[in-house]
Amino acid sequence: MALHPGPLPRERENGLPHGGYSAPRHERAFTMVEIAICLAIIGFALVAIIGILPAGLQVQKENREDTLIVQDGEYFMEAIRSGAMGLDNLVGTVETISVNGTNYQTLYQNNPYYIGTGHDVIGLLSFPWNYPLNATAIVRPIAGAAAETGQSSDLAFRYQLTVQQLNYSNSLPELDPNFNSLLSSNLHDLRLEFRWPVHANGSVGNGRQVFRALVSGTLLNDPSNSTFYFFRP
Repeated sequence: MALHPGPLPRERENGLPHGGYSAPRHERAFTMVEIAICLAIIGFALVAIIGILPAGLQVQKENREDTLIVQDGEYFMEAIRSGAMGLDNLVGTVETISVNGTNYQTLYQNNPYYIGTGHDVIGLLSFPWNYPLNATAIVRPIAGAAAETGQSSDLAFRYQLTVQQLNYSNSLPELDPNFNSLLSSNLHDLRLEFRWPVHANGSVGNGRQVFRALVSGTLLNDPSNSTFYFFRP
């Protein structure tokens, strides 16, 4: 009858009974308790990440909207200051323009107040300011994604643009009155107020930014006796 081999030296040192076996430490597996602790740690981490994610998305959305407003603000300011007439791409981004109590729009060609050229858009936005009947437009971002530009998406980001165009008023009454009159006719205070976002029900959010510049030149009708105005040197 064969004899049972005696315990290995490592087993005798650990006090294991004869015939027992102890795997080396680097070959041992995790216990259920250790796995449960790991899952608990991962669960706490996931809860924290999911809680922060909505805030991060909101900040990203606000930063993106601020960037679009800055880009569009510079674009409209330069277009109005220079009296641009050929920016027909604006017809695809400007939805409506309210001027002197009349609502012009670019959506339906059979509408009597339809405007279909960049000449009409800039001409209406340059209308002399007469509070509260100033030029106000609802606009989609010019520099936005392709899905948000044009007139195909009802979920696109939109903002309200209000143009205030005033003759410059000199605060120095000691100057020649004739000079003051000439100055006010050839120097204009142009302000563009952006408010966003425009919601589906027509209400406007809390976003607001104002661009301001002085424009030298004369404000003229084109064509004469129309509601289209342009700055000319």
